[in-house]
Amino acid sequence: DERKALLGEMRTRFVRALKTQIWVLIEQGFIDSAHGGLLLGIVEQQLDKDLIESKLETFEFIKVMIDKSIVRTLSSKSFLRLLNVSGLRSMLKDYVHGELGSLFALLSGFVMAHEQALHHMVDMHKVEADGHAAPRSQLERAFAVQLHKEVMEN
Repeated sequence: DERKALLGEMRTRFVRALKTQIWVLIEQGFIDSAHGGLLLGIVEQQLDKDLIESKLETFEFIKVMIDKSIVRTLSSKSFLRLLNVSGLRSMLKDYVHGELGSLFALLSGFVMAHEQALHHMVDMHKVEADGHAAPRSQLERAFAVQLHKEVMEN
């Protein structure tokens, strides 16, 4: 079906644009190489999916990161009890700050790359009078709008 294939192509273009934006942010120093490598791995997983049949799940990783991350440990009753042990408090505080800083860097880097990729895709498919590239067809324009909705639902 041509409509499914075109939507799949639009999804693939978006994920590739996202990957490019992550590299740009790494090169500009907004994301360090460790976090960038993790984000690139997550994006590669999206490219491994059948993007013709399945919706984009670019924010799905955030749910996984928070669910499996240090946030779950930090909010556990046993960890909170450890914070009350005076000899451990200072060390645990430094640990907490480091882990939360790392999680923030990862998530903020992803959001920045995601927004830039989304703007790139939207700009690429706008019809503007000043000569910017226009979609090849009404169908492609409709799928650009569909892709935008799909991404924003995440």
